[in-house]
Amino acid sequence: MGIKTIIKEISVAGHTLNLSVEVRSDHYRAGVRAPRIEAVFDNDVDSRRLVLHTNTFGIDEETGEAVGYATYFHYMEDVFWDCRWTDCRLWLDVEYDGVIYEKAPLETDACQAGRKDVLTFCGDHYRLHFPEGVDCLQRMELGPLTAILAILLHLGTALLGIILLPWFCLDVLGMLLLGTEYVEGDVEGSFIKRYIFYVSWRYFGFGRNKKGVAGMKINFLQLSYQLFSAFRPRKKNLLFLSTRRKDLTGNFEYVYEYLKGDPAVKIRFWLHPEEIRHASFRSLFDLALKASSAKVILIDDYVLFLENMGISRKTKIVQLWHACGAFKTFGFSRIGKKGGPLQEAVTHRNYSYAFVSSASVAKYYAEGFGISEKKVIPYGIPRTDMFFDEMVRAEKREKLYTDYPCLKDKKVILFAPTFRGDGKQTAYYEKRRFDPNLLVEELPEDVVLIIKHHPFVRLSYSIDEKYRDRVFDFSGKSEINDLLFITDLMITDYSSVIYEASLLDIPMLFYAYDLENYVATRDFYPGYDHFVPGKIVRTQEELIEAIRTQDVGHEKVKKFCEENFDLRDGRAAERVAGFVSGLMKQEK
Repeated sequence: MGIKTIIKEISVAGHTLNLSVEVRSDHYRAGVRAPRIEAVFDNDVDSRRLVLHTNTFGIDEETGEAVGYATYFHYMEDVFWDCRWTDCRLWLDVEYDGVIYEKAPLETDACQAGRKDVLTFCGDHYRLHFPEGVDCLQRMELGPLTAILAILLHLGTALLGIILLPWFCLDVLGMLLLGTEYVEGDVEGSFIKRYIFYVSWRYFGFGRNKKGVAGMKINFLQLSYQLFSAFRPRKKNLLFLSTRRKDLTGNFEYVYEYLKGDPAVKIRFWLHPEEIRHASFRSLFDLALKASSAKVILIDDYVLFLENMGISRKTKIVQLWHACGAFKTFGFSRIGKKGGPLQEAVTHRNYSYAFVSSASVAKYYAEGFGISEKKVIPYGIPRTDMFFDEMVRAEKREKLYTDYPCLKDKKVILFAPTFRGDGKQTAYYEKRRFDPNLLVEELPEDVVLIIKHHPFVRLSYSIDEKYRDRVFDFSGKSEINDLLFITDLMITDYSSVIYEASLLDIPMLFYAYDLENYVATRDFYPGYDHFVPGKIVRTQEELIEAIRTQDVGHEKVKKFCEENFDLRDGRAAERVAGFVSGLMKQEK
């Protein structure tokens, strides 16, 4: 299979790059998704991957070739991070039908509008040269005076909103009586309900985010951090910081076990699963106090607080991302899509290092985080160490059999789909798509079904009386990783639990009834049909037939595991902890 990339147009206007690309392949197959195109920028010191979303894709009726088109523009100030640069190279990486073409061959019939001294075609890449230099985005570092002025401004705005509250009440009353409502969408309910809604909307709309209480909290956090940071030394302090969990679990737990006895490390914790508008001033004060003296901060998810504080360059930020592998797109890979970040977003780009499960997924994390691949280290995921510890595995199984003796000596099918929707508030799963009664009715009596929906999904099934000893809903109960230790077959769709399941060589079926829609709205890094380690089915009837005939594609699991876990030795936490300890001992 051959592929070629054709630059239809490339130009630089000021510091804005405009790019139009055509990708052709001599191989077209119905159902194969559009080519995935990445623009790779490299200035010898740093690199950055930017995904170019394909606008149109189909078959060229004249040649029979598959052809896709992508256009993009990017501000060059947003490309690299925390630096000034004059030269960089640009090339394209393309993935199509399961094959990755790194530094794909380039053809060009572009007019190459723009100055020749800025843009030069070099055969397999372009050279961008800015003699005057380009200053890129940098970490926000506020001084104490700026933070004081900002918090006073937001305090004044919040007070002014209270003073204007009588006017808001009068204005809304007139609006409702005259029938001049001006909020998008209808607000249903009684007159009183709509009146309260609009008054609240006017007040909080006036003083929300940067102006109101949330703004005051942001600037209180900034001010506290800047004041503490000016006087507190960064020597041995290591901060575990999470807005995802309230206790020491997951990757944090495993890394902590190796670091807790290290005399070079003084450990602090700030574990609060809450947004800044819900955090107390006392909690934010505690965060600023601990972060200001931290030489290294460990996080396990997207943490907006880091951008709010303006963390000093003297502090290293290490991302222990909670998921394994690279499956569904996230972060900067979603630029241009609903829920995606702006080009100039910086929070992920604060990371000094990020740890992943294998070198093969490093480029996807570099793309999603907006950082150089040099900062993405394939040491493994600490929390997966337990899958290599037979004693832990036996303990987990014994506990489940003790708590649920009806599961012992049974063949367990685990149904563990992910959610649909944009997030926690809109999460759902289509109940009509899965009937647990129908599934167990068609299977032998020694087969039991465990249902484990995503924590965001609130869904209950009506189980027939005769099947209540064979169907168990564990949603909101046991940890899904614990359930894997007794699972004989897992049914999922787009959940990243497939990585943990592969470590235990569990057969998997992929019930992807809405695959096209999911690709269009969320998308994946590798092509789904080439990537998943099991058979894909689209209906429950196909699902039942695959289970009955044992046609699940189990042979794919071992290869999948090898490709996504470079070091399968149960020592990921040890490696990560050793790296962090080394950072703590550095002089600078």
